[in-house]
Amino acid sequence: QNQNQNQNQNQRAYATQEAAASVVCGGVAGSAFWLAVLPIDLAKTRYQIASPGAADDVGVWRLMARETSRTGARGLWVGVGPVLARAFPANAVQFLAWEGACQLAGVRREHGR
Repeated sequence: QNQNQNQNQNQRAYATQEAAASVVCGGVAGSAFWLAVLPIDLAKTRYQIASPGAADDVGVWRLMARETSRTGARGLWVGVGPVLARAFPANAVQFLAWEGACQLAGVRREHGR
């Protein structure tokens, strides 16, 4: 019985480590994604709300170039704080849910690959 208790404790500890790894990996992955695409998303949003013929009706790449010349490279990451505040927990939960669904479905992963 003592051996079963130790085995159960080890399984719970492993499950906790797996869950924590999913949360951290999901949060970091989502944050990295948004850090990479935020400049394009910023320009895309400005293009979408531009009226036809307006100054922002020029295309995504030209909008990014204009923003960089006007405010420097930092201007392309305006609003990064709220974006990351949303991205980390949203993607952390998504990864955790995916791993939980895989576990419920009986999907086995090979570690180290």
